[in-house]
Amino acid sequence: MRAHHYFILVQNWGPVALTLTGNLEPKKDFTRASVKEVYAAITADLEASLAVLPNTTTDYGRATKGACEHLLARVYLTKATSEAAASDDYAKAATYAQNVTKNYGYALLSDFANVYNQANQINSEVIFAVQYTNDALTDIGPSGTGATVNGNQTHLFFGNEYDVQAGMKRDLANGRPWKRYMPTSYLLNVVFNPADRTKDSRYKKTFKDTWYTNNPGTFTNVFDNSKSKVTLAQGDTAIYIPGVEWTTAQRAAKPYQVLVPSLYKPNLFPVLNKFLDPLRQDVTAEWGNRDWFVMRLAETYLILAEANLKLGKMQEAADAINMVRVRAAWPGQQEAMKVSASSLTMEFIMEERERELLGEMFRWYDLKRWGILVDRVKKYNTDAAAGIQAFHNLRPIPQTQIDRTTGGASAFPQNPGY
Repeated sequence: MRAHHYFILVQNWGPVALTLTGNLEPKKDFTRASVKEVYAAITADLEASLAVLPNTTTDYGRATKGACEHLLARVYLTKATSEAAASDDYAKAATYAQNVTKNYGYALLSDFANVYNQANQINSEVIFAVQYTNDALTDIGPSGTGATVNGNQTHLFFGNEYDVQAGMKRDLANGRPWKRYMPTSYLLNVVFNPADRTKDSRYKKTFKDTWYTNNPGTFTNVFDNSKSKVTLAQGDTAIYIPGVEWTTAQRAAKPYQVLVPSLYKPNLFPVLNKFLDPLRQDVTAEWGNRDWFVMRLAETYLILAEANLKLGKMQEAADAINMVRVRAAWPGQQEAMKVSASSLTMEFIMEERERELLGEMFRWYDLKRWGILVDRVKKYNTDAAAGIQAFHNLRPIPQTQIDRTTGGASAFPQNPGY
C-alpha cells in the first residue's frame, strides 16, 4: 500500500517527502526526495512484498501476488518515461504483466458490459478493488456528527441533465447528475469511430443512450428542434442518443426527443454508464456503494502490449492487445477486431487504452507519461486549451505542506510555475 500511494504521489507531484520508517513524535523537518529515490523505494517495497504475498486470498480485497505483479508492471511502464528511467524498465513491465496473465487464474469476462455489472462486482477479471457498501456505519458517517460523506462518488460526475428534460425527473436508475465530464469530439469520433461501432461493442456498452419516461405528460420545453412538443406516457422512450447525426426529418418522425451530436452541450451529452449506481440509498445520496476496480486484467494485457511494442516484439504486442479487442467484439466480428503486428502503432495503443479504460482514472497519467498531455489538451479540449502549460504536468504542492515544514519554501520548494 505504501508503494501504491507513493506511486500516485510521484506521478502527481514529482519529488515528494519520502518517509520509510514510522514516526513516534510530530515531525516537521521534511525535504523533497528525488523522483529516482521515490521510484527506488516503490520498486523495493513491491519486490519485497512479492516474496511474501499469497497467490490467492479467502479474504476478498486483500493484496495478492497477482496484484503486486500488476502494480509492478504498471510502475515499470511509467518509470520508463520518467527521469528515473532505466534501460530494463520495459522488459520488467512485460515480464510482470505476462506473469499476471499466466499464473493466477484471472480471466477476461466474455462480455465487456458485465465488467461493471453491479451484481457481479467480484469476478475473474478484477485483480484488486476498493470495496464500498451503503451501510452507514462503514461508508457514510453518522448523521449529525460532521463526519465526511465517503463512498464511491464517481457516479456523480459523468451524468447529463436528464432530470429536467421532457418526460423525466430524477430517479435512482439514472443517477444524480453533476454534469462534470462531457465527452470530447475526439473521444466520440476518433477513439469511438462510428465506422467501427458495428464490430466493436464498447461504444454501445460504455455510453447510456436511452432514457424512459418517468414523468408523463405533454411538454413544450424540448431541446430537439425538430419538434415543438412531445407527449409521453409512463415507460415511453423520452430521450434517445443515436451517436451519429440524424436529419431534421428523421428526428421529427420520432415521438421522443433525439439528442444528436450537433445538439450536444455541457449539460446534454452521451453519459458514461460504468459508474451509475442505482443501489444508492436515495436519489440525493452522493455516496455510492460500487467497488472501485484499482486493477483489472484488461489493463494488464494493455500494459503487456505497450511494453512489448517498446521492446520491438510486435507479434507479442498484437497478441496481447487482441485479447482485449476480441473480447470487445460483437458476435461474429472477432476476426475483424484483431489488429496485425505490422499495423500496430503506439497511437493505436493510446486509443485502445481509452476505449477500454474510459473513465477509470488513467487518462491524465497516460497522457503525461507519453509526453503529450499539453499537446492533446490544446488539440481536443476546448475548455482547457487556453490555460494548459508545460508545468501542469505536475500538480502544485499544497501551501499548507510548505508552511508547516521547517524552513518553509527553502526546505520544501513549490513546483515550478505555481
